[in-house]
Amino acid sequence: REGQTTLHEEHQQQKRHHMQSTISIAIDIIASKSPGVASALNTGLEHCRSELVARMDADDICAPGRLTSQLRFMLGNSSVNVVGTSAVIFSTKDDLDKNDCPIV
Repeated sequence: REGQTTLHEEHQQQKRHHMQSTISIAIDIIASKSPGVASALNTGLEHCRSELVARMDADDICAPGRLTSQLRFMLGNSSVNVVGTSAVIFSTKDDLDKNDCPIV
């Protein structure tokens, strides 16, 4: 046991680290000039005051830590302009643990 860290201890260390490195997020609601997703996205980018932008659709589910991981990567790699992620396709909450969902 000496020199080893249990999963519980590691989780507690991560929680302490996370509490020390919080990220401030501000959201403004702005009416889009025209109907549609493309117009809404462009309007949002026109009003954005941030150097970095994260985007998700209303029906997307984000993995815990995804945005933090992508932010750290972007901040550590100034030559990178865009990051993405993989996707798991599912049709119900019960499908989240399955890997055999067809891609449509």
